[in-house]
Amino acid sequence: MYVPRGWSGAPEMVISQITEELVKRGHDVTLFASGDSQTTGRLISVTDRAMLSIVGKGPHELYEHVLVSKAYQMAREGHFDIIHSHVDIRSSYYAPLVDTPTIVTLHSPIEGLHKDVLSYYKRDQYYASISDNQRKPLPDLQYAVTAYNGIELDTVPFFDVDEKENYLVFAGRIVDAKGPAEAIEVARRAGMPIVILGSAADEDTNDFWLTKIKPHIDGTHVIHKGLMPREELYRYFGKAKAFVFPLKWEEPFGLVSIEAMATGTPTIALRRGSLPEIVEHGTSGFLCDTIDEMVEAVQKAGSIDPKACRRRVQEMFTLEKVVDRYEEAYHSILEKESIKRIV
Repeated sequence: MYVPRGWSGAPEMVISQITEELVKRGHDVTLFASGDSQTTGRLISVTDRAMLSIVGKGPHELYEHVLVSKAYQMAREGHFDIIHSHVDIRSSYYAPLVDTPTIVTLHSPIEGLHKDVLSYYKRDQYYASISDNQRKPLPDLQYAVTAYNGIELDTVPFFDVDEKENYLVFAGRIVDAKGPAEAIEVARRAGMPIVILGSAADEDTNDFWLTKIKPHIDGTHVIHKGLMPREELYRYFGKAKAFVFPLKWEEPFGLVSIEAMATGTPTIALRRGSLPEIVEHGTSGFLCDTIDEMVEAVQKAGSIDPKACRRRVQEMFTLEKVVDRYEEAYHSILEKESIKRIV
């Protein structure tokens, strides 16, 4: 995978931030990623550049297997105290073969084949969930911590009431599960324009994009913007009246929702996945059970104090708090493993 600063999907951004914060705290960190990744830690790669240009597409998994194998070879040689994996299934195959403990951050829902495979390795590695809701399908894994994803708050600008403009915003991959079509419906019924931030894979042949999204884009009521640097994304978030997030799946953690709240913009979302853990209903946004309720919530968005949105992120979802939780988990795991060896 490619671990950059500024351009990436949520997991890659999280990995980058955790790596840099751990290095800043004095840890000796080795990052296994593509050769064009940016890090102040030690970088080990098997490709000069990322093999994944669009989320979900590309031959990257083959190279990730090589990287994982290399990491565990080095672990057997005694290079590491602990391995922190972000490729859960692939590290599962190697973790039982070495003495170095592994903690895996679960970035995806635990379902289907993913659930079946993890159930074979319940005690062979430790697990970090990114929300409590994520644990429900497989509650008896060897969980070490719930570590919500976080952001570097000082890099996110704040927009107060007098800087808001009359539009809604949606951000994310343009796929049905994220709910962009429903976001457009909410905006239409609320009588407000909406800015759609994100990209669709294979736009020329993508049926969902061609039939459900593109016909509504008129540059006035529905405005589409593609991938952009975080700084520009934050401006769109911060000036919006509300971030609408009508998820249709059990997303483990909605990073864009905390980014929007950090800019001072409330999240209006369906009550799915991790969102009840993220949004404080009536304070930093509104949790809804139907599209009708979301339309009603848009009318109440002005009652939310932008400072309360920012405060929610500061109290719960900063990078520092994330790394604090991981450091505590590392120490706890190493202590348990030490006791095991003594016994």
